[in-house]
Amino acid sequence: QILNNEHALRRARALGADWVLHVDCDELLMLPAPAPQFFAGLSARGCTMYTFCNIEGVPQAADSTDVLRTVRLFRQSMGHVPRNPTAGAAFFTWQLRLGGWFISYENGKSAVSVQHAVKCLSV
Repeated sequence: QILNNEHALRRARALGADWVLHVDCDELLMLPAPAPQFFAGLSARGCTMYTFCNIEGVPQAADSTDVLRTVRLFRQSMGHVPRNPTAGAAFFTWQLRLGGWFISYENGKSAVSVQHAVKCLSV
C-alpha cells in the first residue's frame, strides 16, 4: 500500500493535482462543499494534510446490490462516542451483546497536499 501511495503521489504531481486522497470502491466521501472548493479552502488556511473520521456503514443484507444506497445503520469509532450517561449505557449494552465494540478500521482517511507531501510513512 505504501508503494501504491507513493506511485499515486508521483502521478498526481505529474498531472498537476493539488491533493491526493485514496478512496476504496466500498467507501463514500461526503464533503460539506464540492471537492475543489473544499480542498482549496484547506490550502488557503495553510493545511497540508487533513484526516477524515471514519463512520462505518453496516450492511443490512448480504445480498444488497448497492450497499452505499441501502445502508442505514452506522457506527462510530470509540473516540467519537459522546461522553454522557445515555451513550455509556448504549456502549455497555453493545459490549455485552458483541463482546467488544468497534472491530474495524479507526484511523481515518488522510488527504495530503501534493505540493507538501514528501514520503508516505504509513497507510
